[in-house]
Amino acid sequence: MIDKVLAEYKFYAEEHGKGTLEGDYKKANKNHDKIIKTLERLRQFGKEGNDALLSLIHDQNQSVRCWAATHCLAFNEKEARNALGQLAREDGIIAFNAKMVLEEWKKGNLQIP
Repeated sequence: MIDKVLAEYKFYAEEHGKGTLEGDYKKANKNHDKIIKTLERLRQFGKEGNDALLSLIHDQNQSVRCWAATHCLAFNEKEARNALGQLAREDGIIAFNAKMVLEEWKKGNLQIP
């Protein structure tokens, strides 16, 4: 069951990234909402759900890495910040998003669902 939920999270994160790169805010927003709902389902698995989410911070897809690392900040800050830092050094809008997540986290402005 957890594998199915994790696959959905990954899919929605990929789709959000596509929407972002295409400048399609409707697609991005729709998938953002699905990411959050799927995250809530992953959280119901407790540590096993967190561990599954943590496995995505090394995914080859930038959007998946960014979302997963962002959501891992709440329970594994060190690895999540490391993953976001690596992503922030890459090129593109998603790398920029990772940089902004790190900045807002450091300022204490980021609320992790």
